[in-house]
Amino acid sequence: MGKLLDLKFTVDHRLLSVVNMWRTVKALRLSGAQKAALRRTDAVWRKSGKGSCLICGNGPSLGELSFEDFSSTPAFAANYFYKHPQGDKLNPKHYVIIDGKITEGIWPVTMIDEIFATFPETSLFLDVRWLELPVFAPYVKNERIFWIYPALFPHAFLKPRRRLDQPLYALNVVSAIISLSTAMGYTGLGIAGVDGDGLFREILDMQSHFYAGDKDHSMRNFESMVKSLMLSTENLWAWQGIVKTHRAQGIHLENLCKGGIMDCMPRVSPADFLAAGKN
Repeated sequence: MGKLLDLKFTVDHRLLSVVNMWRTVKALRLSGAQKAALRRTDAVWRKSGKGSCLICGNGPSLGELSFEDFSSTPAFAANYFYKHPQGDKLNPKHYVIIDGKITEGIWPVTMIDEIFATFPETSLFLDVRWLELPVFAPYVKNERIFWIYPALFPHAFLKPRRRLDQPLYALNVVSAIISLSTAMGYTGLGIAGVDGDGLFREILDMQSHFYAGDKDHSMRNFESMVKSLMLSTENLWAWQGIVKTHRAQGIHLENLCKGGIMDCMPRVSPADFLAAGKN
């Protein structure tokens, strides 16, 4: 059974690479304004960073981190991070939202204003496919907002992204941040609050984020739950491949938290991560 599963995952993820080729071609159909927005993002941010950065997910293990220790480390945050009671002690340099909940009205678009009010120096990255939606019209000319194209499926054979005017990986927001950070030039990626067990927690009626909230749409019925479990399994398989392929190109992903199931990354204490970044 083990060999058959290995074969299944290999075939699945090779197929995803083919699907990504098609999705890359689809990028040619973006409007002139969308392409111009991507070029601006690439011009401003490609190769703008170096060394280490902190990537914050929103899982419960994020509570293990002392944000004050990372106050001088370039940090990425996402989604509802601005609700974290200690978030102002981190003041993330970059913020990413690519979840369709914001276009469906599940999340208020005014969360953008709250993010900017909470973090006066952060730059926000949004999905370029939203650029021409009326609800985002008030934000199109905001100099602190940049646009990315998170269209590719993460898979076990992917390579680091090097440009920001081309499609990025993004089954979830952390995948997009990894693509974004590697294109910026960061080589030491400290991962916090990415637990890999969010769906399992929801099935067991446990809190799946550092903040309390309603269950995800993946739990609205049995069929949806099963599909989400399958997708979660594929995503976990992709993660171990991502760690290996990035390491081969000198980019190291390290888990800074003790919680969760993400043992595909080496677990490193925050103190050791910060010390290594200074050397």
